[in-house]
Amino acid sequence: MLEDEIETVDNEKKLFYKTLLIKCGIFCGILAGFFAVLVLFTLLGRNSWKNGLKKETSQVLKDNGIENIQLGNWVKIKTALTVSASVYEAISENTENEMYAVIIRVPTLYGPVPAVYIYSDKNGAQFIGFSHIAGKTNSHIKASSENSQIEYWKNKIPVILNSKFSR
Repeated sequence: MLEDEIETVDNEKKLFYKTLLIKCGIFCGILAGFFAVLVLFTLLGRNSWKNGLKKETSQVLKDNGIENIQLGNWVKIKTALTVSASVYEAISENTENEMYAVIIRVPTLYGPVPAVYIYSDKNGAQFIGFSHIAGKTNSHIKASSENSQIEYWKNKIPVILNSKFSR
């Protein structure tokens, strides 16, 4: 009689753990599916993101009177700044130097703003302008950032681009 009660308790525990295991398995499956969809959309949207940044960079170049530079392929940089910077080959008819166009997120008093630079081994990094900012705001950001953020990234861009060759 006592043995029957013990078997009943063991069967109840087995049933409880079985249903718990099924529920946890379903939850983990849903979670894994969610992350798989998230990674899939990230991988599918990567080219669109690169092309959009390329268009923005070329628009800033044109807005600042630089018509003779065409942007080439996206350049992979091996640094942690890949989430804040994008580099493209810059092709000019006037020069044979290897040039790059860099669009990078620069923190300013107005929040993070995409800034465009042109880099060549001969001339170093040159600030071109900010993307999607015009009028008074553009002049205020340039004036307040001229000595600090713009110069900081001018000096940092050669280090970023040289890292693509070193690793």
